[in-house]
Amino acid sequence: MMRRDIPRNDLLQALTAGAAAPQSLVDPLYRYRNEKRVADIVALPTAEAGDVGQPSETELTAFYDTHQDLFRTPEYRGFTLVSLSPSDIEGIEIPEAKLKEEFDQRQDEFQLPEQREVQQILAPSEEKAEGGRSGARRRQGLEGRCDDNRRAGPGNDRASA
Repeated sequence: MMRRDIPRNDLLQALTAGAAAPQSLVDPLYRYRNEKRVADIVALPTAEAGDVGQPSETELTAFYDTHQDLFRTPEYRGFTLVSLSPSDIEGIEIPEAKLKEEFDQRQDEFQLPEQREVQQILAPSEEKAEGGRSGARRRQGLEGRCDDNRRAGPGNDRASA
């Protein structure tokens, strides 16, 4: 047990020895944990309130003029949401000419440049090279689909030497 406890304690001491929480974290935590509040509850029965009466138009206007901030609402932002599902666009038919025109305008987005993958195996003899070539084809799942006599040329997608 000591063999496990000593390294663990050493690690914990190393991690916590110089560790101190930043003051910007300590102050709010201290205030939150040590905060005390006092609440007084006052009950006013409705029966004892009596008749409050109706205010006149001048009283209402005077109250509004002195407390206009109570009658303001915060600013609101508006937005429009559009939701489409496959069933919403199911019956739409687009003319072939319009499709061709859009494709022609955005043709560069749909074309990818041609890419080739070349693998080169350096071997001291033809037998070693042939073993490496067949092993690489087996790993790629090309066994039986490639001509073993094919050599690197300008029109080949895969070239091996």
